[in-house]
Amino acid sequence: MAQLRQGVLARKPFGFGAGFSLVPSTNVNRATENTEAPEINGLSGTIEETSESGVGATLSLNTFRRFVRPGKPTAQITLSLALTGYTNPEYNRRTTTLGASLFEQSARGGWRLGGAISDTLYSAEEDNNRRFILNGLRQWRVSP
Repeated sequence: MAQLRQGVLARKPFGFGAGFSLVPSTNVNRATENTEAPEINGLSGTIEETSESGVGATLSLNTFRRFVRPGKPTAQITLSLALTGYTNPEYNRRTTTLGASLFEQSARGGWRLGGAISDTLYSAEEDNNRRFILNGLRQWRVSP
């Protein structure tokens, strides 16, 4: 079975995908529900910005390149782009993710180790962020 899987992977060294989704949210601006700030050192205040509801749409595109090496773990590089637009364009965003992983699968299970860097750019430039992601997976087959 493992040889069959390696053969399938070798015949599909790259791929593309696309997606579309509606994104309803009760907090498109990522604000707090609170209207009063907690007291700190005897000082307190009010919070001007509270959460806003809205509806958006996301279009996502992704691609991968797989490197099958007989007798060694398979390596894969992925790239994805997601564009999200809301009814209020101030909250629009673009997320780009670049990832890499190693994986191996056998009749008894498999494993995957990977990492990625993800940049999200918002319409309001001061809200941009970068995430570093590490992940791992181990699978065991418990029945034939």
